[in-house]
Amino acid sequence: MKNITLHTQGLMCHKCEAKAESAVLGIEGVIDAEADHEEQTVQVSCEDAVGADALATAVTEAGYQVVSVDEA
Repeated sequence: MKNITLHTQGLMCHKCEAKAESAVLGIEGVIDAEADHEEQTVQVSCEDAVGADALATAVTEAGYQVVSVDEA
């Protein structure tokens, strides 16, 4: 398992958080996701096979910009 933090722009409220979380939770292998509009982050716990690019694409398609990604 690994943790990935997506640094975003455009998360404005709790509804935005829910939309971003739903987008990444739809990816096979994602275990948990927590978005924070105040910090402008989406933190994801996922299986090792899940790529950061897929997560960033999902968040972008949900309407938010991903400015950087940290993997741990």
